Amino acid sequence: YGDNTFRPENSISRAEFITLLSRVYNWNTYWYYSTDTITFKDSNTFGNFSNVIHYATQRGYIYGYSDGTFKPSNPISYTEVETIMNRILPYGNYRWSNTAADMLYEKQVRSNSFNNLNNKITRAEVVYMLYNISE
Repeated sequence: YGDNTFRPENSISRAEFITLLSRVYNWNTYWYYSTDTITFKDSNTFGNFSNVIHYATQRGYIYGYSDGTFKPSNPISYTEVETIMNRILPYGNYRWSNTAADMLYEKQVRSNSFNNLNNKITRAEVVYMLYNISE
């Protein structure tokens, strides 16, 4: 955030999530924009996320919505995160429920995903997930 705070309890947006993935997996997105890329009706809202969005959508890691938009600032759900991680990870059998169980056991923090996988994932949960996957 602009005030240099992390706010771990806040949800994370679609664009922020794939930006974190790009950093963890060292995606070379700096040059990534061409006339062949998928265009979205709301591409004027991408700002600094433009290259990473085009990179991730071109590789099929994440898709836009049926109305032709990407909605980069929409909060991302546990279901969406699970789907994206299955597209990125080589073994393709990632389950958020395993991460949520580990988090409960190791950190005594109950994920909001136990109520519904369509709930929005928090920034702290994403960091925990990425740390565990990288270990």
